[in-house]
Amino acid sequence: MLALHLLQSALVRVNTLLMQEVLADPKWADKLTVRRRANGETVEDIQPDLLIPTVRRKGLSPSLSSIYRALAEYEKARAYPGAVETAHADFAALQQRDRSPK
Repeated sequence: MLALHLLQSALVRVNTLLMQEVLADPKWADKLTVRRRANGETVEDIQPDLLIPTVRRKGLSPSLSSIYRALAEYEKARAYPGAVETAHADFAALQQRDRSPK
């Protein structure tokens, strides 16, 4: 039972990453999902037009939760463009400081 739960969690993560990859492409993000959401369309209306391009679910539409997660990540990245790079740099500096001899 635990193995099935772990597998499900892993598949959700992979699905989210695939959706982020699709939405990261400006062609898809600007022309399809984000623009249509801004025009008041619901995610349920947009879902059938999105197709997963690779792997096991190739050709199928992503789940609504995957679309919402990917849109949230897209909006976060637009709102805070340097946040990820800054966090990585801060983490690397902390690791470097912890490794240096005292």
